Amino acid sequence: MFVGQPCGQEFPDVYWNCNKLSKPSFYVHVPSRTDPSAAPEGKDTVMVLILVDNIDTSKIPREGDISDIDGLVADTREYILSCIENRTGIVGLNALIEHESFHSPKTWQEMFNSDRGSVFGLNHNFFNILSFRPHLKHDVIDGIYFVGASTHPGAGVPTCLSGAKLTAERVLRDLDVPISWQTGSAHGKKDPLRTTAYGYWWALQRMAFLGALSLIVAMWHM
Repeated sequence: MFVGQPCGQEFPDVYWNCNKLSKPSFYVHVPSRTDPSAAPEGKDTVMVLILVDNIDTSKIPREGDISDIDGLVADTREYILSCIENRTGIVGLNALIEHESFHSPKTWQEMFNSDRGSVFGLNHNFFNILSFRPHLKHDVIDGIYFVGASTHPGAGVPTCLSGAKLTAERVLRDLDVPISWQTGSAHGKKDPLRTTAYGYWWALQRMAFLGALSLIVAMWHM
């Protein structure tokens, strides 16, 4: 991770506001170092990620402001290459690039029908986590199942893959089809943590406990 703010300064926001003078922080991932099939022999595939808001709240220019987007991409690209060269000692990084592509929230909305171009699904606030997050199966309508960043277990590629496995297991169990891979020892109704009612009750218990604990601490310091 390359941090845009000088060391010791406070981060005002996780997501980059390109209308301000602050420089973006960004992640660099080189998948070809762990997966040789990701690039031709002797070469690398490099992914650079800058966190921005979704289309509704992002400060990135909207569709129609193509010139602004092109200028923003060009300036940001130059900054990223310069930052990587200065911090790693690589020389002439730009000349080594054979192919590159750029994606924005608009890309994800158009290519994958992602709501407002969000790649991480629902906001992970208190009422969108744990038992409050949409379940793998619709609570009312039979035959409707969910998978992806907006349902259990959550966002991120490894997490979504795990969620896909859980959803597949749920579908197979509902159809009374044997599961051909290894699973846990308790599933469905045998595992109360997987039921909707128990999930809500479990969450409410924890909320009540935390509320009582906060009240005790507040009274103790009065």
